[in-house]
Amino acid sequence: MTTLPVEVLIGIAYGLLIGTVLAFVFGIVGFCYRYYGKQSISQLVVISGAVLAGAVLGHFISVLEVASSVALRLSIATVIVVLLTLYATSQGDRLAAQFPRGNAQPTVRGRTLSVEAVDSVDAMGQVTIRSAGDIRDIEGYPPLDPALRETLENGVWRLPVDLPLLALESRLERQLRQHHDLETVSVSIDACGRATIAGSPPAKGVGRQVPNGWRAVSIPALLPSGLSSGDRVRLEMETGSVTGQVLSTADSTRTADARRRLTIAVPTTDAGAVLDADRARVVVVSAGATHAFEAVSKLERAGKTVRRLVLDTETLGALESTDGLLPFAVRSKSDGWVFEPPVSTLEDGDDVMIVGDRTRLAALVDVGRPRGRPATMEVTR
Repeated sequence: MTTLPVEVLIGIAYGLLIGTVLAFVFGIVGFCYRYYGKQSISQLVVISGAVLAGAVLGHFISVLEVASSVALRLSIATVIVVLLTLYATSQGDRLAAQFPRGNAQPTVRGRTLSVEAVDSVDAMGQVTIRSAGDIRDIEGYPPLDPALRETLENGVWRLPVDLPLLALESRLERQLRQHHDLETVSVSIDACGRATIAGSPPAKGVGRQVPNGWRAVSIPALLPSGLSSGDRVRLEMETGSVTGQVLSTADSTRTADARRRLTIAVPTTDAGAVLDADRARVVVVSAGATHAFEAVSKLERAGKTVRRLVLDTETLGALESTDGLLPFAVRSKSDGWVFEPPVSTLEDGDDVMIVGDRTRLAALVDVGRPRGRPATMEVTR
């Protein structure tokens, strides 16, 4: 009967012998799966495959025998085999993400993360980016509120490690703008993966509600009951009528005056006539049907639906391999919403509206849920 130290040494030797062979094989498999399938192999699949392949290989080379007396060496060998295959698979996945494709345009890398930061990458090829500390305000903009400032200071973000620093900064700016509705944001990431962030809160006020080429004017008038912001009204005056959109209403400062002050957006050419009028009648204009609801109703009758979600590596791969799902629009940092984008142009982190079969869309959303990705929103009535 062998002693405990001898059993441990035998288990380590068996694990290194079998694990080295399987690590080479699984490294190649991980590379090919990521390069051609554009997805990473699940760790559960790697572990199951390593244990099964190790048992078969050990049996054929006659180094393992199933018996209660050798349970310790089998356990040690199994752990070493699993660790080696997991490491090799992640390295193959990482190498495939950085390997240039034949039909891809040359990538301008510029500055990249340091070796220390790259060593912390996970099996999915993503690195952790953390806030460097205090969040700076942007000159000329209001300061951030304390709660939002604290959230950003303690923020942690996962981004693809194979991107240069400029691309990482742009990706993080887009995420902050979308998830926190920041009016302006600037991000600088150093080689260690620390992000210096400056931002301003969402802009508020009447000016953001006024369309281009229109002006906001205020007049005292008797207002219909229930009138609220967003309603379309027609002002009937002695000199003519003007149609505009209600921005806000306020009670009169005179307690004996039944009139209320109406702030309304009108075309620039009509603003002078409204301000010069002594009095005006306010008539609410029908807004007609809500076209967004009509469009969704037609899709539902055709067995389709619309979902909005933020893509990650897994959902992007599932979208590329699933027929019947159409990216309807993607939110671009520079151009706003871009309609009918090709799937090949989508990236991890994009905010996308997708049209397709309800069942397939639900399956696509479920792909990213176990990793805690941002919640999706279904457009319904």
